[in-house]
Amino acid sequence: MADAAELRRDDELRDFGVDPGRHPPSREKFAALAAWALGVIGFVGLGVFALDDWRKVLSVNSVAVSLLGEGLAIRGERLVALDRTSDGQLTALIGLAAAADARAGVLGSVAIRRPSKLPLVARTMWIEATIQPAFDGATRLLIVSDPELRAAPPADLVYQLFELTPMELQVAIAIARGNKLAGIAADEGIKVGTVRSHLKSVFAKTNTRSQAELAALLARLAV
Repeated sequence: MADAAELRRDDELRDFGVDPGRHPPSREKFAALAAWALGVIGFVGLGVFALDDWRKVLSVNSVAVSLLGEGLAIRGERLVALDRTSDGQLTALIGLAAAADARAGVLGSVAIRRPSKLPLVARTMWIEATIQPAFDGATRLLIVSDPELRAAPPADLVYQLFELTPMELQVAIAIARGNKLAGIAADEGIKVGTVRSHLKSVFAKTNTRSQAELAALLARLAV
């Protein structure tokens, strides 16, 4: 008779679309599923560090790599926050996973301070023991978001939805990325007044009234 750990593992595999009764998963398949999961999280703009109990980095996704030097670093294989206060808070946050009663779901969050930029937001999540081998023995995931990175929706999707002209499309995507009108004008080699004219047309076609409203609309289409 299967024990509780085996039953939990089987349930987790079914969540991934794997039938443990018909297709017992190999270690390679487990690892491939873990890599796929990290990639999916990266697709929505989040960095993921798979860590052990001592903050050793065992695997990352591409977004996490881009955040190194942006408030976070790997020193001696361990993940650290470059800001001393933030590093202490990060240590405490990761330490929560050592408590037996905390080993479920998202355990908490912390702000990672950066010079001249908004802080990174880091959350840690416990990895169930039954699937830790898929993450090279990591015991938790640190999921990091950068509030200054605004995801832009696919240009072809915006074009199809709102039937924008090529220049209107460029302006709309730039606004979604948080660019200012002067910067858009400089990038496109046109006057700020011309950018405003295109933006006015974008407002009409998207039924929005401000740059903030337009950016919020496009952000919902970014994934």
